[in-house]
Amino acid sequence: MNQSNEIFLNTIQEKTHYKRSISSSFQELKKWNSLIFRRGRYWYQFDNWSIPNTGVIKEWYVEDNDWIPKVSSSSLDNSNSLKIVFDVEKYTLPDDSILQDVRISSDESYIVLVVSSLRSTNLIGIKKYTMEELFIIEDISVESSFYLGKFGVMYTRSKEYGRPSKLFYKSFDSFTEEELFEENECSFRLKIVHIDSNNCFVKSVDFQKGRIFLYSFDRTGFVRHSYTETVAPTPRDIALFSTEKAQYFLGLSSTEEKKDQLILRETSSGDRVSITIPYQDRARRVHCIGRYILLDCSNAANSVFYLATFKNNSLRELSVNKITFDEKTTLYENSFSDRVLLFLERRTFYEKILSFDLIENTLKTEFERPIIKSNNTKYFSKVIWTKKDSYDVSIPISLFWKSEDTDELPRRKKCILSVYGAYGKNDNSDLDEIMLSIIDAGFIYAIVHVRGGGYLGGEWYRSGKALNKWNSIRDFIEGVNYLRENDVIDSKRLGLITSSAGGIIAGAVLNEEKNLLQSILLFSPFINPYDTLQNPNDPLSKTEIAEWGDIRDPEVKAYIKSYSPMQNIEKARDSNTVIVNILGEKDPYINNNEVIEWSKKLNSIGVKSLLYLNKAAGHGGFTPSDVLLMIDTLNYFFEEVGRNNL
Repeated sequence: MNQSNEIFLNTIQEKTHYKRSISSSFQELKKWNSLIFRRGRYWYQFDNWSIPNTGVIKEWYVEDNDWIPKVSSSSLDNSNSLKIVFDVEKYTLPDDSILQDVRISSDESYIVLVVSSLRSTNLIGIKKYTMEELFIIEDISVESSFYLGKFGVMYTRSKEYGRPSKLFYKSFDSFTEEELFEENECSFRLKIVHIDSNNCFVKSVDFQKGRIFLYSFDRTGFVRHSYTETVAPTPRDIALFSTEKAQYFLGLSSTEEKKDQLILRETSSGDRVSITIPYQDRARRVHCIGRYILLDCSNAANSVFYLATFKNNSLRELSVNKITFDEKTTLYENSFSDRVLLFLERRTFYEKILSFDLIENTLKTEFERPIIKSNNTKYFSKVIWTKKDSYDVSIPISLFWKSEDTDELPRRKKCILSVYGAYGKNDNSDLDEIMLSIIDAGFIYAIVHVRGGGYLGGEWYRSGKALNKWNSIRDFIEGVNYLRENDVIDSKRLGLITSSAGGIIAGAVLNEEKNLLQSILLFSPFINPYDTLQNPNDPLSKTEIAEWGDIRDPEVKAYIKSYSPMQNIEKARDSNTVIVNILGEKDPYINNNEVIEWSKKLNSIGVKSLLYLNKAAGHGGFTPSDVLLMIDTLNYFFEEVGRNNL
């Protein structure tokens, strides 16, 4: 064990105040069983699912046309047909291996396990029920995902700097491996997108442009169609639309008047049709369900979908119906019916399943259930907004807390904040073990939705990227000060938790307001963009230009240097903030050495900084088996945040 890890473990294990509470929160979410969902001729449930330790896949045969998910097997007409497809505890993994994920093949004959070790991540194919091993695929790239189809498996491997660049296919008939494609453009990364049992997309893209391919499989092999052979701007989203006569790429883009349009391109001939969509909203995603096209136009304030069909079997004119929801709603991931659309409404502590009848055009609530089984009426959430600044900007803040007697906003409560603010990503507010642990330990959990993230759409994102990055940093400070000034939080008991690109905001806040926070917990932080983007051997210097700007431009270089945490570290001298860094040795995204150097410099200028390098982990610093380490780390962080009151 290296010295840094030894110091880290010895330090965090000295404290125990919150450990019981955190352990209880972790156990609470383990009680959460997945819904019973239908796929083909079977119902499935992932029961007691807590990978890598426990989990059972249950299966029931279906004899009717019911596609509505169930909470309990007692509501199934054929509940006596139960079979166990897979049981985690009855499958023996190779030594030093950890189970990361489990998938069922599209024809429902195989199970594929994602298994990681210190050396690589592998796919293991086994038979349903018997768990007999069929094949092993070694050293895949998890970043790209993989396609598990009716006739075989598609996956990628990394060539350099952890960049997924080689595409492979293994047929279930011969189990022989075939290399399909290699991307030599060093800024592009391969991404596999599942469509159905016979088709998948392969995207080779950076953040602005790239190539998109459709692979269609049968027992004899595959056919590849290109959406574009040359490097070109990618559509906002793409799907596969099929008629009785042809298949089409269905791309979502914009007209010069900034109206949404669908571009249909026949996969074989390349013939194109462009259709302007008759609504004012802006779509983020497009889904194809049989002859229907579902356009997701949701934003932070509203969940809005448009269901479109072509009039009179013509590909020139659309008929559109609007579907609206009161809460944040998404298409349910296990929605396999072509008769009914299933939607999942999440309110952090509750979830609701709704169905939309495609024939009757009616929306119906099927059921609602709490995510937390114990004391589920004690949890609350609210979105508040800061006052508008001189530029007419108001920052949204999502708050989550637990109270025994009231749903009123807390006063002067200890608080753990979260921020990300990059790549236009939406801040995650789905309940997980860390979030529940924070709330159960008596903190208010506050997500500050700064510019640079995607909470309020594209303009909100663009206002916090490249030469606008300071907006993200100032938004966070403004959000914290608003909570302090309005007595929502205790200004002497504040912590921040973030990861990856959120590390830039965290490090900059430490430099600008060095005693604002009691502690910062960082998972694989990006902490030195100034040096990284100038290093030609670092892949980020090629892939990140769209996000941070081209550092070869003197103006961009000076701007990045002005906020880069490493270059401004002297401002943090003698800060009382305690920094906790968690890194994964197999991380393909950030340079761990830069975080290690930053941590050492912090200690040298009187700022306490702990660092743990996890040999088994990738980006994020933890594997699913590191539960005890996570509990100890969170406990130490909570105690440091609340140390003024312990």
